[in-house]
Amino acid sequence: MRLAPLLLLVVAVQARAQTPNAAEVVAAWQSGWDRAYAGQTLEADERSVRTVEGPRGDLRVEAEGTVAYAADRPPARTAERLRVGGRELRPGAGARYGRRVGRAFGPAGRLAAAPAPLPDRVLAGARASDLTPTALDATPAWRVSLAGDRGQGQAWFTRDARAPRLLALRTEAGVGDGRVVREVRYVRVDGLDLPAGVRAQATVRQRRRLRDYVVTLAVVADYSGHRAR
Repeated sequence: MRLAPLLLLVVAVQARAQTPNAAEVVAAWQSGWDRAYAGQTLEADERSVRTVEGPRGDLRVEAEGTVAYAADRPPARTAERLRVGGRELRPGAGARYGRRVGRAFGPAGRLAAAPAPLPDRVLAGARASDLTPTALDATPAWRVSLAGDRGQGQAWFTRDARAPRLLALRTEAGVGDGRVVREVRYVRVDGLDLPAGVRAQATVRQRRRLRDYVVTLAVVADYSGHRAR
């Protein structure tokens, strides 16, 4: 009977010894990313819905196309189909809509509407802390708090101290006159955790005719067909 408390103590000590800290989890993930990523350009098919909600009513924009990820450049989007308010437009009209979003939302809108970046760019400049055991969609996970010059966030990794997979990232930041919250889910493809789904929202307070308005841009995007070229 006296051995039971001692055995429990030994198990608890071993468990603590095997649990890494937040920085170690992020470093282990980064190491795995560096081994799998050879600097190749990656592509994915993108389907997105962007909804603008403001004092003049709602506007829904649906787009289909591809996103290219190069090692030395921001993600580049190519639109193939575009529907605004239920009306089909030529793909080139997307640039005009982008300018409208820029005027209405400023840098917050541009950030929310942009393709999700590769995760190494988000994690590289963040300070990790507060490793918390949790679960994400029934998958046991570690939640890590993130802080950086551009805002704060959270990351979810599988509970594998040596080779964790990134499951999700949530970031929140003040951008210009607005605020952007973005959540990205990831899928493992050839050793890399690549964006699979994005939910983003930009909120900007505007003043017109001596009245304050809140204008919101909500973005839902899904990515598939990940490939290298």
